This record gives sequence, C-alpha cells and structure tokens, in this order.
Amino acid sequence: MESNKTQSIHHHETHKKVMNRLDEMINSKMNNKIKITKKPELLMPAGNLEKMKIGVMSGADAIYFGALKFNMRQTANNFSIEEIKEGINFCHANGAKAYMTLNIALKEEEVEEAIELAKEAYEIGVDALIVQDLGLVMALRKLLPSMELHASTQLTCNNVQGAEFLADLGFKKIVLAREMTLEEIRVVVETMHKRNVEVEVFVHGAECFSYSGQCLFSSFAFNKSGNRGRCLQPCRLEYATNVNINGRILSMKDLCTYSELDKIIECGIDSFKVEGRLKSNEYIQNVAKVYRKQIDNYFGAEGELKKGQVMEMKKSYLRDHGSLYFFDEEERTTIDTLGSLGLKAVEVTGFRGKNPIVKLFIDLNVGDKLTKIVDAEYNSFFVRKIISHGKEVRFARENQSVEIVLDERPFLNDNEILYMTTPKQFNPGKTLLMGYDLDLVIKKNQKIKGIIRLLNLQMKRSNQINFELDFIPEIAKEHPTTIDVLKEKVFKEFYFFTPKEIKCDMDQNLFIPLSRLNDLKKIIIDKTMKELFSMKNIDNEKFKSDKEKLLRKEENKDVSFSPKEQKVFIFCEDYKKEVIEKTQGLKCEKVFYYDDERKNDFPKDAMVKPNNIQSTIELEKFEAIAKEKKWTVVCANIGAIQIALKNNLEFWIDREMNCFNSLSLNFFRSIGAKKVIPSVELTMEEIMQLSPRKDLAALVFYYPLLMTSKAYALKNIFGKTKFIMRDRKDYDYRIRMENKLLKLYNPHPVDMLYEIEKFSKFNSVIIDLKETNTPEAIMILKYYLDKIDGKNPKKKSKFTRGHYDKPVL
Repeated sequence: MESNKTQSIHHHETHKKVMNRLDEMINSKMNNKIKITKKPELLMPAGNLEKMKIGVMSGADAIYFGALKFNMRQTANNFSIEEIKEGINFCHANGAKAYMTLNIALKEEEVEEAIELAKEAYEIGVDALIVQDLGLVMALRKLLPSMELHASTQLTCNNVQGAEFLADLGFKKIVLAREMTLEEIRVVVETMHKRNVEVEVFVHGAECFSYSGQCLFSSFAFNKSGNRGRCLQPCRLEYATNVNINGRILSMKDLCTYSELDKIIECGIDSFKVEGRLKSNEYIQNVAKVYRKQIDNYFGAEGELKKGQVMEMKKSYLRDHGSLYFFDEEERTTIDTLGSLGLKAVEVTGFRGKNPIVKLFIDLNVGDKLTKIVDAEYNSFFVRKIISHGKEVRFARENQSVEIVLDERPFLNDNEILYMTTPKQFNPGKTLLMGYDLDLVIKKNQKIKGIIRLLNLQMKRSNQINFELDFIPEIAKEHPTTIDVLKEKVFKEFYFFTPKEIKCDMDQNLFIPLSRLNDLKKIIIDKTMKELFSMKNIDNEKFKSDKEKLLRKEENKDVSFSPKEQKVFIFCEDYKKEVIEKTQGLKCEKVFYYDDERKNDFPKDAMVKPNNIQSTIELEKFEAIAKEKKWTVVCANIGAIQIALKNNLEFWIDREMNCFNSLSLNFFRSIGAKKVIPSVELTMEEIMQLSPRKDLAALVFYYPLLMTSKAYALKNIFGKTKFIMRDRKDYDYRIRMENKLLKLYNPHPVDMLYEIEKFSKFNSVIIDLKETNTPEAIMILKYYLDKIDGKNPKKKSKFTRGHYDKPVL
C-alpha cells in the first residue's frame, strides 16, 4: 500500500489538475463569448387542456404535461387520451411542441401499462417523452426507436459524467438538476452540444429543497412517494431544532430569473423550463408572457418588458424569490413565510379613525385585494376607497402616502406590511380557438366544392384544404337553401376551430337537403382533421411480440440460504476504526463510504461507495483514484456509473438509483452491474417479484437518507455540522452537513435483523452502518452475530420496518 504522504501528494496533484482544467474551460467560455443565434425553447407546464392552450397562446414554444397515470404531478387534473390528442394537435397547429411526462418510478405491475401509454402517445404524435425509469428507457429504445426521449430531472444529472451516461443511452435532451451554477451548466452544455444532445434547465417556479430523485421524506413520513408523483411536501412545514433556529427551515424560495435571462441565454442552454402544472391559468399566461418577451428582446425584438406584466406575474404565485443556484446566492430558503407573498404592496404608517394610512410600494387601485400574513394565516381585504389629500381618487402611485378604506375592519398595526396576491383574472374566451374561413362553390349540375382556409396556422404546410361533396344540388321546389342556412347548419365551431368568414358562389334557387348539409359539415371536419393531424403507424403484431420478449422474466430458482450461508456486506466509514475492528470476526466484505473531503485511503480492489451527489470536479478526483486502485464502485449517482463503465471497473447499483422493477434490474445487469440494491420504497413482496433475484442484495439494516440538499452550502445558518430537527409529532430527525450538503436522516433505522429469516431467498444481505455512532454500530453487529448463532437476542433500540411491509402510493 502507498504511504499516506505519497497518496496525499497524489490526491493534491489530481485535484490541482482537475481544477486547472475546469478553470481553463470556464475562462475560455467567458473570454470568447459564444454568439447565441438559436433561441432557447420556452417550455411551459400544463395541468389540463385549457392550461396547455393558454401556454401556447401566451408564447410557449413547447408544453409539457402528464397523462392520468405515471407522471410526477399525480394531483394535477392531467390529460385523458382524447385530451392528449387534442392538446398535441393544438400545439402543432400553433407551431409548438408537446412533451408528455412519463417520469415516475414504475412498480412491476405498472410497466406494461406505461409502455402501452407511451405507444399511444407516439401514435398520436407526441414530440417526446420525459422519463426517469431507466428500464422503461431501455424498452422504449427497442420498441419505439424513433421516439425522442428526454431525461427527467428525477435522474439527478448534475455533472458532465452523468450527462455523458444519459447521452450514451440515447437521450436527445437532458433536464439538469436545479442545483447547478451557471458555470457548471456551461461545461455540460459544451460537452453535450458536441454530441448533438440538448440541455434543459428550470428558470422559474417552485423549488424542491432536496435534489430531485433523492427525496424520501414524504415517502417515509406520509407513505406518499415523491418519486411517484405523490409528494405531500413536508419540506414546507415548520420545524424546531436543538440549535435554536426554528421555522420552515426546509422551505425554498421560488426561482425567478427573468431579470437575468440574458446571462442564462449566453450559456447556450437549449430549453428554459417553467415549473407549475398545479398553478392557475393566470400563472401560466403571465409567466409565459414575461419570459417570451425577455427571450425575444435578447434576439432583437422591439418593445421593452412592461412593469405591469412583471407585477401580474409576481401576483400570480410567487414566494420570496431569486436566481438561487444559478449565481450561487447565499439566501435560498424562506424560513418565516409559507406560500405566495405576491407583491409587497403597502406599509401601515398610521390611522385616521379606523382607516389605515399607508405608504405604497406599488401602484394601488380601487378594487385591489390586500393580504395580511401572520403565522401562515392569510386574511384578505378589498380596497373600497383611496383618499389622497382629502379627495377620493381611483388610484394612487408608488411611493405615495394615502388613506384607504377597506371592505371590513382589518385590525392592523403600525408598520404592518400588506401584500397584493391576486392577479387580473384571465378569461381566455375565443382566444384559445383557431379561426377558419370557408369558400363554397354550389352550382347547378356540379358537385359541391369548397376550400377551408385555416387562419394563423403555424404548421409547415399549406393553410388551404380543398374538398368536394359527392352530391349535385336540386332545383328548389319551395324553399331554396340560402347562405344564412349554410352558416347555421354547416359553418360551425369544431374541435379547436371557430368560424370566421364564409363566402359562397351559389346559383339561385338551389336546394340542399338537411342530411346533405350534415354530410357537408362532416366532410369539412373530417378533411381538416385528416389533412392536418395524421397518426403514426406501428406494426402492432411486431410491437406486441417484441414487448412480450422484453417483459419475459427469468424464473427465480427456489433456493433458500441460511444466515450463515449468505454473503454479508458491511457499509461503513473507514475512520470509525473500532467499528472496523469489530467486523474482523465476521465473515463479511466491507464497503467503504467515499468522502470527498477526506483522504479515502482504501486498499486496492476495495469496494467503495461515492456520494449520491458529486460535482464534475469531485467525480474526476474520484475517477483518478478508483482507476488506479481498481475499486469496485457502488454507484449512487449516474456519473459514478459512467466512470465505472469508462474505466472497466466492477460496479454495483445502490438504492439511490431507484431500481423499482425487473425491467430496470435487467437494464443495470445489461450494462454490467454485479449487484443491484433495489429501491427502499419497495415492499418485501414487491422485491420478491423482481427477477433475477440472484443479482439483488437486500438491505437488512440502514438509516434512510430522506433528503440531500445544497440549500445551505454557502451559509450554514445552524452553526453546527450535526443537529436535530423536530417535527410537530415530536419525531427527531438527524441532520448532518456533509461535504457542504445538508443530509436529513430518518429518526429510526430500518432494522430487519430480528427477522433476518425473511431474507432467506437472497444470497447477499447488507448491514449499512452509515449514521450509526460507534457504540450503536458495535451493538448492531453483536446482535447480528448472536442472531445467526441462534442465541435469540432481544431487541432494545427503536426501529422501523420502513416500506418492507407498507407499499408506497
């Protein structure tokens, strides 16, 4: 083994090389600014069909949405298949793209239905699927090879290596983790553009406290999984700590970057994503208009963004906000406030009788609603009168002091701040419909002919559709058909098309029966739909056959292993020497936790687990040592998988990779994984369904890591690296600051050692001692030894079974 001094020098040199390389890349970009010629895509959310249309008409280049199942916003209204079809067609007719989210972790019984849903979306013309489950990715690449796939932010891609891994899998666009700085993003963009892969980032909306894809808090607290679109947002609740900092310590500010969008555009990012599938119609409209204007202005459009547009956007729904990670802001959480503040509107400076005198921070109109926020309670009042210098006025300007009359007594205090939280109500009316004109030629002795002229059609095709009705009009015996009759019976609103102008070159005294008028109306609808919106054809027999092959499972052999026959893996930190010594008498293999801030002086051929979150720099440092020492890498992030594959290192897939189904298990096996640790959100029964079971390693003891956050990386307001967070039910969560990341652990371990017999079908089991102190770790190992020796030891410490007997929703 190398001496500590030699290895320290080696580590220092490796770090220096990596830092110099990244500095060169960044400086090169900053000194030779790329001229951006391609407009980034503005990608808006839609929780239902109306919101999709509002987003498109408000300037979105693309819309992302979810079906009724299998998306990360299961509490949104979402889309039926018919609504998906109409939504896709509406987007295409207006020159926008439509992306469907199919991005939850899929259980075994859901996989086939998810594949069928993807097929239906493909047939009706969806432009891309946003996916998380890598088993599903493998299936779709084989079954629907021309389907464009986008990597969900749930895959936690926050480094170049992870992006390369996803590009190798065939993703055409990668949604990066929200925690990356602009310079980190710039390096990923440069690397991906060389491979013709696009990069997408969030630019506006609510932020998760934890890295997406790495949060189990809702799952363990409420049995509603964030990885399956059911998050109940425990991060927005109040907590106490033993370091005298209380409040909503896990509640993030909102992301809002419109004022600095030029810098983000100059990074070369391809798609700007807005969060908000659960938000209002007003939010969709107002946010889209602001970002549309800012993007267009950068590329030379005339007309500045108006102050009123920004005000309406901020009133729509916005917590305290900032650019957060893009420019490494220190303050990222909003500890004292819940929900939307809207705009800071007025400050109470005194009273005239019962009426408050206020100083205005923004313009105020009669009829505006002001909100008082105290201890997360919102009380709202309407402004009935504004009195300035003794005269009643309709409005007052920013910085004025005026007396206001409210619709009810608000019980206000001096210096109290009121907020304006309600935007102007949005009424889409006919604006969500496309117009069409109709030209008809109705002559004696001729079939009826016509032209449908589609207004504002943005598709790359003619906006004119010709048609013919196989019917020759008769001479009227009593009442000839008039243009008014044609208007009433034929020229109708259909789908999302609304009639504008009809022209009719018609001979006099002709009659068309009502049945034929209905035929004419049907031809107009059918012809328009057929000409504009074609279905993609799939060989259904081949698809079915290929799908059956993919889903065919390797039968698990009915083999049982006694605890002494099972291979035991102990996950531990190498600096806990006393714990390491206690494993000497145990027939086991050790897996060492890699720490980006420590020496990591592990021997050659050791099994090593890097962190679940690592930057490009940290992964390059890890790669240099792992390659030299020929470590087996226990992968907790996609970048680590890429390093193992690139350097032909043996590797495992750890729990953080969310292996939920046999398809995913077989994907990981197909790329070379020696062992896979399934998701900790699966029950024992669900794990037993996975095949082949021989490649699984089962966790029998571990402290669940519920959250990993970068929120306090620049400013640790808690003053300690270890402290306790207490919830309203008096559960004490362990919080650790590790490598500048806040990690939140479950109050109690998942401990199945007392029921180790239940794991007899697994040839490998894992005891993970991370987050245990030395006495606890020694007690656990002793209990395990006594248990397998048949001594029937007694359980003393508190524990949970986790999800082994409780399926998540």
